[in-house]
Parts: sequence; structure tokens; C-alpha cells
Amino acid sequence: MENRQYSSYNNGTQSNGYKASIYNYPLQQPESPQSPRRRRCGCCACCCWILLAIVILLCIGAALVYFLMKPKAPKYSVQEVTVTTFNHTSDNRITSDLKFLIQAENRNKHFKFSFGEGNLIVSYEGFDIAQGPFPAFDQPHRSTIELPVVRAQGHSIILHGAAASDLKKELSTKSDVLLKLKVKTHIRVKVGSLKSWKQKVKLSCQVSISTPSKPGKVKVTSSTCKLKN
Repeated sequence: MENRQYSSYNNGTQSNGYKASIYNYPLQQPESPQSPRRRRCGCCACCCWILLAIVILLCIGAALVYFLMKPKAPKYSVQEVTVTTFNHTSDNRITSDLKFLIQAENRNKHFKFSFGEGNLIVSYEGFDIAQGPFPAFDQPHRSTIELPVVRAQGHSIILHGAAASDLKKELSTKSDVLLKLKVKTHIRVKVGSLKSWKQKVKLSCQVSISTPSKPGKVKVTSSTCKLKN
């Protein structure tokens, strides 16, 4: 009887390959539990809706307070103008140093106003001839106050065209001079302990004064002011 011989392929390699295929088979990783992102997203959405509802309620409350209390815009007028320098040269250059006393009236029973610092510009027929800082101030309810004196200065400002000839004529005939005042500032409205956000406003005034021929107070012949957003 012949002795059967088995190759190493059958005894070794094939069996080892079979075992390797078993042990090297990629194991399935257990599924990780779902992260709580959905829950967190739901909580965030809920918080956003709550905040939105609060904002809407606050806006509605502010609107009701506004219409029930009927706030009135404060009134302003230029009471005094003091001239330190107002010199118009032959080559149409103007140098000026002016001081303005402005009165503010608040007719509201519940509303107070708080104004921030700003900038005052004085112009004549469209030409800016002087400027200066505008002070911050608080306006109590139902009150009439005088603001701190506002000073505006300008040096060798050149006038052209009709503005130059008109000013020369007004000074020579001692006619009234019409000046325009522009103030850019911001305002806050206060009701009790509540404050509104800052809102930019512009105060515009037209003031007519007697001929500023010499230093000192000049007569204010007319004054109109408007407060705009």
C-alpha cells in the first residue's frame, strides 16, 4: 500500500488561511447611542421662542405706555446771543466768537429727557462760520431750564457769492442777521426707573439777531427751533 503524502499546502497554508480569515474578519462595532443634539436643539429653540415672546411683550407694553401718556416733544428757543468777535473783512473772510443761551421746556408729566454731548455748527446762508461743543444735560418732567452757555468759534471763513454781498449789506445798513444753528446729539427718554435706548436727534434753530457791530449781548429779534430724528 502506498503511503499517501499530504502537501504542506493542505496541512498548513490552507488551514492557516482559513483561521486567519476567521480572526481577521472585521468585527462590527456596536452602534453608539445617539447624541443628545436633538434635545439640545429643541431646548435652544424653546429658549429662542421664549425670548422672542418677552421682546414682543416689552414692545407692546412700551407702545401702550407711549400712547396712554402721550409724550410731547420738548421745546427749545435761543434766549440770548453774546458776541465776542464778529469781523467781516474786505476779502470776504469772517471771524466769529459767539455764545448762545438756549432754553428748554419739557411739558410732559411723566417723561424725562437725557441728552448726550454733541456738536454745534453755526451757519450763514449755507456757509458754516463757527462751531463748538454742545454740553450734555438732563431735562426733568414739567420743567423749563436754561442750558449751559454754548460757545461757537470760527476763524477766517471765506464767504462766496450772494452770502458775501448779503452780509456786507446787512452790516453796513445795520440790518438783522439771520443765523442757523445745527446740533447733532442723542437722546434718551426716561419714565420712572425705565430708560429707552439712545436715539440720534438733530436740533435746528433759526435765530435773527441785531447787527453785531461791537462786543456784548445783541438783541434776539426772532428764534425758532425744531427737534428731529
